[in-house]
Amino acid sequence: LGVPPGPIYKEIKKGKTVTLPNGQKIDGKDFLGPSSAGRKLAIVLDTYDSSPALELAQDADLVIHDSTFHSEMAKEAYDKGHSTSAQAGVFARKAGAQNLALTHFSNRYGYETNHLTNMIGVDVHVEEAVEAFGSESVVAAEDFMSIPIIRESGKRLLAEAREAQKRAEAMIEEEKRIAALEDQSAGGKRADAGDDERGNNKKKSKKGSKGVGKRIDLKQRIESL
Repeated sequence: LGVPPGPIYKEIKKGKTVTLPNGQKIDGKDFLGPSSAGRKLAIVLDTYDSSPALELAQDADLVIHDSTFHSEMAKEAYDKGHSTSAQAGVFARKAGAQNLALTHFSNRYGYETNHLTNMIGVDVHVEEAVEAFGSESVVAAEDFMSIPIIRESGKRLLAEAREAQKRAEAMIEEEKRIAALEDQSAGGKRADAGDDERGNNKKKSKKGSKGVGKRIDLKQRIESL
């Protein structure tokens, strides 16, 4: 269309009608698809009471929350101005968040619980946050971790893909069931055929036995003459 680079693209993205240097008018709405909601991230750190941030974090796709201490050390968390994993879970639940990432752990906690050394791990934090959050969508954040946040349109596509997968798996199971019935039926026919063959062999055997008997009788008769 010969649109020169510059601020004019911003106007087109807003759906406005712009006039190009050559006098041509372009309606930005002709180049825009349906609007979609963006993704929302809330980061709450170094705080004991994060409730003032609830409104800002409402309906967040991901909440990254201070989880310095386990709830067993709630007093120390309060004294040092940090949160517990339970508080993080409650915040995420009240905010209506989709996912929760715990971070800013005290160095007294290991990566995972080790009963041999009495080391409590951040996995305990996750368990506590899951219970408070009411969702399994909780992770213990670590350096360079990547957490995918799926848009609503992507969630619908993902749900449709899962349904399609379920239907495909059901079809496969049905095909397996039919194949098993066919194999069973074929096996029964083979067994019947084997019985028939054994029956025919028995009949032949009986016929042969009668012939031998007659020959024996005839020999006895000859010998008796």
